[in-house]
Amino acid sequence: MDRLEFYKELYYKELESKEILATRFTTNVTLVTFLFGGLFFCIKNLNDIKGGWFFYLFLVFGTIAIIANIRILILLCEYLAGREYEFIHSAKTLDDRHTLLKNHYGQYPNSPDQADIQFEQEIINYYISAANHNFHVNDSRIKKMGRAQECIIASVIATLLAISCYIPTFLKEDANVQKVEIYKPSKEKDEQVKEKAKGEPRDSHKKVDNDKETNQLSGDDENVK
Repeated sequence: MDRLEFYKELYYKELESKEILATRFTTNVTLVTFLFGGLFFCIKNLNDIKGGWFFYLFLVFGTIAIIANIRILILLCEYLAGREYEFIHSAKTLDDRHTLLKNHYGQYPNSPDQADIQFEQEIINYYISAANHNFHVNDSRIKKMGRAQECIIASVIATLLAISCYIPTFLKEDANVQKVEIYKPSKEKDEQVKEKAKGEPRDSHKKVDNDKETNQLSGDDENVK
């Protein structure tokens, strides 16, 4: 078995675990944000359930959810505050090291391959050291992430139970909604309204003509006098 390829594979496996943990971290942050949003909605509408026994149930479940969310935030902060990962040196640094070994062993004609042998051993040691360090970092972060997910499950259950305390208020609001019906007027009523509207101007014209005739008669009487 090629020792260099073996330890190189272990090194890159730990880096893959690092990416998986980073994805889980982002997912947990998103879940905690939604959980806090649900609790904020409940607290904002707390007056809707005051005075009933659902209010006390909400206090119990809401308190559990808040404690779980705070614990999640602490674990996520510890996740970020953990030890950093270790990486292999840059290609330029490794090439400079190989050149230095070549120049050093070039003074000894009896050991032409000693520089390559020592350089390969140093590369193997780099991979071993980095893989071992990253293994312990990932192991610590996996444990913290596991505890955080346990708290997330508890918070989700408590938050859903807290929100369920508002179900009676939602049902009550639906029952109090008044029905509004729109009646379409019949054609007979429309015709009566139109006829009435047409008759009003005629009556006004008749009244004006009667007034004129009355004024005319009164003028004639004055002339006769």
